[in-house]
Formats: sequence, C-alpha cells, structure tokens
Amino acid sequence: MLGIITPFKAQVQVIRSELKKVLPVYHSKISIGTVHTFQGAERRVIILSTVYGNKDGCYFIDANNSLMNVAVSRAKDHFFVFSDIGCLQGPPRSASGMLRGFIEANAVR
Repeated sequence: MLGIITPFKAQVQVIRSELKKVLPVYHSKISIGTVHTFQGAERRVIILSTVYGNKDGCYFIDANNSLMNVAVSRAKDHFFVFSDIGCLQGPPRSASGMLRGFIEANAVR
C-alpha cells in the first residue's frame, strides 16, 4: 500500500527504525528502501524523501537518469516528495528541475 523511497541505505534504516517506534502496529505494512528496492513493484502511495537540504543540492536525482522515473512510476495513485525545494537546483529539463517546476506549479497554498 505505502512505499517510502530514499537514496541512501543508511536513511532507509533510520526511517525504518523511527516508524517502528511511532507506528508499532503498522510499520511492517510500509515498504522502505532505495529506488532499486522498488524495481518492478508498485504501491498505491509512494513517498520520496530526498534527505538533502537547500545548501546540499539533490545531485543524485540528476546523476541517475532512471531514479526519478522508477520512483514516480512505482506510485499507482499518489506520489509525494519530502524535500527542501532549494535542493532541486538542476536546469529546467533535468529531473530535479522538472520536479521543482511541477512542485511550484502545483503547490498547495
């Protein structure tokens, strides 16, 4: 039902540990992993956690052309991004630039 994608294995472990503490009954129903974990799998809802802040840049999104494609295409119904929008610094046609443009155009205010 719910999947959380993050670029780093260490972040997967942190998220998994925290969910186990705050959602002890439901944590086992949430899939958490890197984008490679979700290859060939779908979830109704996907959350992408970029981890980085606005001073760090989300270079990994643009460094791997398939990352964003796989992340977005795993979501059947909803795709949420948890990020500092300032880290999405790529040119408009890059994955991070397109994501930033989409977020800015569809922001809930």
